[in-house]
Amino acid sequence: MRRGLPALADDRGFTLVEWVVAIGITATALVAALVGIAVASRSAALADERLTAGLLARSQLESIKAQPYATPPDSYPAVGAPPGYSVQVQTLTVPGADANIELVRVTVYRQGQALESIESYRVNR
Repeated sequence: MRRGLPALADDRGFTLVEWVVAIGITATALVAALVGIAVASRSAALADERLTAGLLARSQLESIKAQPYATPPDSYPAVGAPPGYSVQVQTLTVPGADANIELVRVTVYRQGQALESIESYRVNR
């Protein structure tokens, strides 16, 4: 008859400690994956907002180029913006320049925060 510890080869299955460790590792990996998905989703939404704002600002400048020259402080009408976005157009005189040159500044806002601002010069020809 053998005395001492029983042979390990006869053990079957996992112990409670092994199950707890396995569940802990799996849960940690799952939480990390979910956090990664949430961060990627938010980043994609921010990139979409910025892209929309940039396209809207460039569309406004193209619309201004197609309209007759407006002497500052007159302005140009804003293009239609998607819900949640607004466009502000400013025309400014250029100090020390001819009266037929103006600076056009287009700023796109989303929920009150400026997302994109571009400027261009316009000449009355």
